[in-house]
Amino acid sequence: TCRTDDSPLPDLPQHFSAAEIGWLVRYRMAMRLEDLVLRRTGLVATGRLTSAGLRELAGAMAQALGQDAAWIEGEIALALADPRILGFHAKGGLP
Repeated sequence: TCRTDDSPLPDLPQHFSAAEIGWLVRYRMAMRLEDLVLRRTGLVATGRLTSAGLRELAGAMAQALGQDAAWIEGEIALALADPRILGFHAKGGLP
């Protein structure tokens, strides 16, 4: 059978799965969402990362880290406040 955690996360511009995000958390020590998108995956450089993609990444990270919904919301808020993340390629605001 197909492992659902190996399925690509649909809202990401590149084909990362929850299993790959878990690997980055465990073996590359990505503990924060901003670290994951800025340094560990290069997703910001594509210019195609969306708030829906951030939410998927935060959910996959939370699962790997054993975190809850409050952690997810906090990480998303921090990421959205960082102009390097969604504002990297967007002029005049967030996409």
